[in-house]
Amino acid sequence: MNNGGRKATAAAGQAGDLRMVLNLEELVPNGYFRTYWVQQNITDLKQYSASVSDLFRSSKQYREERVLIRKEEPKQASSSDGVAAAAEVVRLAPGDAGVYEAEASPTSDTSFALLETKLLAPHLGPAPPPQVAPQVCNSLRANKAAASDLEIAH
Repeated sequence: MNNGGRKATAAAGQAGDLRMVLNLEELVPNGYFRTYWVQQNITDLKQYSASVSDLFRSSKQYREERVLIRKEEPKQASSSDGVAAAAEVVRLAPGDAGVYEAEASPTSDTSFALLETKLLAPHLGPAPPPQVAPQVCNSLRANKAAASDLEIAH
């Protein structure tokens, strides 16, 4: 395990029922990873050296917790202050929230962009393209024609 993996494992704390440790410095440039990574956020992952994903199972739900370790720590705050602040914010998330995200030391540009798209101007720009194919209606069954229709002049 590389140094980033050790940092990520230490920051993640208690292991879940299933733990996956990723060396992102090796994975991100890999063509297979780039092709099959479902989230399609490879550019965003370049800033991280390692990741730990823990899966916690209970009788009614699966819960995933992820920890990402940056290649370079932000300069404006110490990493322990940022992690403690992020943990404090996560505590405020509703218990039934399906997905939430907390970032320890976001830049002012990142924070403003989030406020703008979520609160100030949430409907700017065109609608995103649909991810599913349109439904096709088979109208041949609804408009059955008889052989005698061929002799009707239009």
